[in-house]
Amino acid sequence: MADRSARLVSTDTVVIDPPASARRATVIEILAWLAVATMGMVALSQAIGRTLLPPMYALQATTPFLLAPAVPVAVVASLRGRHLMALTCVGIAAALLWLTWPVIAHDDPLSAPASAPTFTLTHSNAYFRNTSPDAAAEALLAQWPDVLAVTEQSPQLEAALAAGGVGERYAFRAGSSSERRNGVALYSRFPFIEATVRDIGGQPGIDATIDVGGIAVRVLVVHPLPGVDTTDLSELERGLPAIDAMGRADRTPTVIVGDFNASRWHPAFRRLLSHWTDVHESLGQGFSVSWPENKIVPPFVRLDHALMDDGVTALAAHDVDVPGSDHRGFTVILATRVSG
Repeated sequence: MADRSARLVSTDTVVIDPPASARRATVIEILAWLAVATMGMVALSQAIGRTLLPPMYALQATTPFLLAPAVPVAVVASLRGRHLMALTCVGIAAALLWLTWPVIAHDDPLSAPASAPTFTLTHSNAYFRNTSPDAAAEALLAQWPDVLAVTEQSPQLEAALAAGGVGERYAFRAGSSSERRNGVALYSRFPFIEATVRDIGGQPGIDATIDVGGIAVRVLVVHPLPGVDTTDLSELERGLPAIDAMGRADRTPTVIVGDFNASRWHPAFRRLLSHWTDVHESLGQGFSVSWPENKIVPPFVRLDHALMDDGVTALAAHDVDVPGSDHRGFTVILATRVSG
C-alpha cells in the first residue's frame, strides 16, 4: 500500500495512524489545558476570597509566579486559533493584574512630624531546630535594633543571645523559649508600659506597649499556624481575623510583627491589609520574599511581616540573613506620627 501510515486490519477496514507531529500537538494541548485549569482554579479562589484546602494554600503562595504564564499562553493560543484557551488566559491575566496592582501602585508612607520619635525593630523566625544558635544570635544582635522580636525562640538561641550580651543591651524583656515552634520573645531598650504573653490568633504571642521617646507604641508579636493541613488551615483563617481585631482594640499606635505564615496572596491575609499597611509594601518592597531560606528551593513568598496602623509610618527596611533559620529576618525603621 502506498500510504505507509495505513495498516490493513481486515479485508474491509483500514486504520490510519496519526502522524507523530499530530500526536505531539495533542499531548501539548492537553498539557496546556491542564496548566490553564490549574491557573484558573487559583485565580477563581482569589476572586471568591477563599482558600478551602491545604493544596490551595500552597498554590496561592506562588500566585504571581503561577499566573504569570497566562500572558504568553494567551498570545500563543490566540495566534493558533485556540480562542477559548486565549480568552480563559486573558481572564487569568486580569486576575493577576488585580492582585498585584496594590503592590505595584502602592501608596507612599505617611509623613511623620520632624520631632516624632523613631525606632528600629528587627524580627526573626529563628527556627526552633536551629543548629547554629550562636551565629543566629550574632546576626540578630549585629542589627543593633531598639526592639528585637523573635518567633520560634529555642532555649539554645535564648542562651546564645544571653552570651552575646542581650541582657546588657536590652533592659526590658518578655516571652519564653520552647523546644517547639511556640517560643516567642521581645527584647526592648525602651521601657515597657506593659507586656503580656498571651494567646494571639490561636498561638502564643506578646502584647506589649512600649514607651518610645515619650510616645506609647503597641507591639504585637504573632506566629499563627501554617495552613499545611485542614485543621491548621482552619486555625489560620480564624487566627488572622483575631489578630486584626486585637490590633485594632485601642487607638495606641500599633505595629504587628511576626511570621504570619501567610502573604498578600492568601485571601485571609489580604483582608487584614484592608486595615493595616505592610511596611515592605509601603516602601516599594512588596515583591520581596522571606521563605524558604535554604539551599534547595529559592525563597518565593513573604511570610514575615511588619504591619502598621496610621499611628506609625515606615522609613526604611532591609532583610537579614539568620544562620540556621528557614526564614529571612528583617529590620525596619519606623517613626511615630505623634511628636515626642
